[in-house]
Amino acid sequence: EMIISGVEPDTRYVENQRTVTMLLEDNIGMKGLSVFLDGRLAESWDEEALAEAAGNVTIDIGSSHDWQELQVVASDKAGNRTEQKMRFLLTSNLWIQYIHNGPLLIATGIGVAALLILGIFLSGSRRKKKKGGEEKA
Repeated sequence: EMIISGVEPDTRYVENQRTVTMLLEDNIGMKGLSVFLDGRLAESWDEEALAEAAGNVTIDIGSSHDWQELQVVASDKAGNRTEQKMRFLLTSNLWIQYIHNGPLLIATGIGVAALLILGIFLSGSRRKKKKGGEEKA
């Protein structure tokens, strides 16, 4: 069994660093663990290192200007392999958080469009009132 804590799938974190913990348990024993970040090996533990850590290991992940993909691959002594993948956004930069938030971007676009339409409408009704006042005089 493999339990990953510290990050959740498809979650945004307004931080510059997070610690991810992997807890591995197996009746026979663990053979190895590899952690990949965006397809690159970030860290690995062999059988001895996992036994020394009692199957509880951590890795610190730094911020990025894009979504990051974490892939954790574990294998036990019986030859079984377990893999978990998840993506997350980790940055304290609010602008990066904003541009990677699709629903917020769409809502902003709709709000700007509504304000433009309202401005055009109000501008047109003021002109009509002005013309109407000039004709009565």
